[in-house]
Amino acid sequence: KNEVTLHNSLLKTIIADYKKPNRDQNKFTYTIHSNDEWATETFDELSKEDIEKSMIKELKAIFNTSNSDIIELLIHRWRYAIPDSKNSGFKEGFYKSEDDSSIFVCGDWCNNPNFAGAMESGLRAANAVI
Repeated sequence: KNEVTLHNSLLKTIIADYKKPNRDQNKFTYTIHSNDEWATETFDELSKEDIEKSMIKELKAIFNTSNSDIIELLIHRWRYAIPDSKNSGFKEGFYKSEDDSSIFVCGDWCNNPNFAGAMESGLRAANAVI
């Protein structure tokens, strides 16, 4: 499995990037996402260094690992990374203009707030066109 979803943790998902196509299978790289609520609550309160410490502490506790297992670490923060797709109002998973039937808009904000949601929204819009 390429992705693990965690519950009751400040960590949300752990993605095995090295298992994706055209990646070095011997270089174990992971992307770790924090829990959305925790990220929102702490965005203005914690520095990047504090976020790093908190996430690493949680990772070590869950997987019984140590700092020596981490070779490189890179932290990014996006205040508005997760769109509120629950309130998009697009039951079809995309938007079709009422004024111009040739205009379609799709994306993760129309369907589910992740990569798969963006792909599904795009496929639904494409199928509506053809």
